[in-house]
Amino acid sequence: SASERLLSEVESEWAAADDDADAQRIQAWMRRPETIETARAWLEEVGCDPRAGRLLLGLVYMAREAARLFCDSSEDKSMAREAKRFHKRLLAALKTGEADDFPEDLRRARRFHAAWLAVDKPKVVGCLVDSLVARRAEQAAPRVPNEAGAAVPSLSASADETLEMIRRLGGAEAEAEAREAERRAGEMAHVRAEDLATHVGKVAKRAFWDAVQERLRGGDFECAFGLLGEMQKAMLALVAHSAKAREELADKFDAAWLKQQADNGALELGSVTNLMKYVASTIAAWQAPADEPEAR
Repeated sequence: SASERLLSEVESEWAAADDDADAQRIQAWMRRPETIETARAWLEEVGCDPRAGRLLLGLVYMAREAARLFCDSSEDKSMAREAKRFHKRLLAALKTGEADDFPEDLRRARRFHAAWLAVDKPKVVGCLVDSLVARRAEQAAPRVPNEAGAAVPSLSASADETLEMIRRLGGAEAEAEAREAERRAGEMAHVRAEDLATHVGKVAKRAFWDAVQERLRGGDFECAFGLLGEMQKAMLALVAHSAKAREELADKFDAAWLKQQADNGALELGSVTNLMKYVASTIAAWQAPADEPEAR
């Protein structure tokens, strides 16, 4: 019967060795279609919603791995206690066949789980992203041969499964951010130690400009005027030896005046376009002849 199969499997998994490799094996057992179907079949037998099969298995896993999964926060402590209580009630119902009170036990555990997840969801997503990045970096890094000369394989769960969990918890946006973090981790793993500083600099610059573009798309132009002010100062420093060049630059490129116009709704597109053309042509003119093609 479904009751006997579920009891046998739950007791077998609970008695397994307590280490990381075994935790991954238990996760695989929970995700197997036949395991989920057994849990659903038993829930239906005792008058519970069979769609709660995954939740039932998840609570069993939380009870077994409480020391690994939960921290010292009040929410985690409360969830750990409820998971252990649920596991005991489940075993009692499976062993005795007396499950009249189990639907209420399941409803109670579901409420605890929903409340815990609402508070803990960002932390869970963060941990999943961290594990995904670490796995990607490990897989992308060169394999180090062991003493026998063979490359040591990477033992890890499926990245697709982790991304699926991130999507379920945090939505499509969280999944997209996780994929980007995973991609960048793969890039970093291929960087030689002597090139690390240069690569980190490139990544930092890209992240900076990504943030600037995001703010501009959101209608926040304050950062743009700050960047223009820094560019103006840098260009003035380059022509500090020439009073005429400084005067011309100050006349054509005045970041503070542009901001004042924008604040008062008087900044026109033509003014911005003319400034962009002037800055580009000026910087190109200052380049060494050998760098002219790249500047153009």
